[in-house]
Amino acid sequence: MRKLRLSPSGIVLAILCAMYFLFFLNRTNLAIAGPAIQADLGLSNADLGLVFAAFGIPYAVLQPLGGAIGDRFGPRTTLAVCTLIVCVATGWVGAAGGVVSLFLARVLLGLGEGAGFPTATRAMAAWTPKGQWGFAQGITHTFSRVGGAAASLIVAGLIAMFAWRVAFFLLIPITLAWVIVCSGITATIPEPIPRSRRNCWRGSPRAKPEPPNPKSRGWRWGAAWRL
Repeated sequence: MRKLRLSPSGIVLAILCAMYFLFFLNRTNLAIAGPAIQADLGLSNADLGLVFAAFGIPYAVLQPLGGAIGDRFGPRTTLAVCTLIVCVATGWVGAAGGVVSLFLARVLLGLGEGAGFPTATRAMAAWTPKGQWGFAQGITHTFSRVGGAAASLIVAGLIAMFAWRVAFFLLIPITLAWVIVCSGITATIPEPIPRSRRNCWRGSPRAKPEPPNPKSRGWRWGAAWRL
C-alpha cells in the first residue's frame, strides 16, 4: 500500500486549516456560552453586548499591524505567539469573575487573532503554488466556518456535561497542541524554492524593499481601482 505523503505546501496548508478551525472555535465559544455566563455572573444585556464588542476593535486594528509583524519575524514565530495569546485569552474568559475581566479577555483574543490571519495568508502565499491560491484561500475559510459551527456542538456539550468554565479551560490544551505540532513540523519544512520568497517561514529581517518605480505611480491610483 502506498503511503500518503504531503508536499511541503500541503503540510503548510493543513496546518493553516487547523489554525483557522481553532481560531473560529475560540472566537465563537462566547456566543454559545453567553446565556450561561450571563446567568452565572449576573450580567445585564448591555454588559454582555459590551463583552461581545470587545473583540472587534483590536481584531480590526491588528490586521495591518499584525501582517507587518509577520513580515518581520516570519509566520512560524508570529503564529506561535498569536496562538499562545489565544490560549491565554480563552483561559481568562473561563476564569473571569465579571464584565471587566471578560472585556479584557476578549480584547486580548482580538489582538491574537487579528495578527494571526494576515500572517497565515503570508505563509499561504509563500508555499502554495500560484495556480492554487484560490483553492488554498477557499479551503482555509471553509475550515474557519466549520470551526464556528462546531463550537455550537462542542461548547454546548461541555456546558451540558460540566459547566461553562470547563468549556473554555478544555479548549486551552487543544489549542496549545497546535502550537507544539506546528513548531515541530515547520522546523523540518524546506523554504520555498524561488529566491524572491526565501526565508518566508522564519522571516526576512535583512530583506531590502525594491526601489520604487516612478513610472508606476499612475497605475497605483488609476489601474488599481479598475482591477
